[in-house]
Amino acid sequence: MSEYFTSTPAAILFAGLGAATLSRSVVLSMRRRRFVRARPADHERPIGTLLLVRSIRAALVGGALVALGAGILSSIDWLVILALIIGAEELLETSVMAAALRDEVARRSTA
Repeated sequence: MSEYFTSTPAAILFAGLGAATLSRSVVLSMRRRRFVRARPADHERPIGTLLLVRSIRAALVGGALVALGAGILSSIDWLVILALIIGAEELLETSVMAAALRDEVARRSTA
């Protein structure tokens, strides 16, 4: 790897961003739990599922960022590549799912 990607500040930055994203995942999960408790019959509606997808996306991307920071810090090429691939794939997959759910929520709110 190049010298830029083996620097400690970059590894700490990625790991810190990952930890912040993981904590956001916990906040989103708690928000969904409050939503479901307030409206028990609505737990399968698109808005509840959208909150769940956002929580899962934050957890997966945060975990990938932490793995990226660990791979850079310890100079393990395969871990860096794997973290980038998994993070990008999960971000794409959950973004498409969230977009479909957002459209469904918007469609139901205008109907």
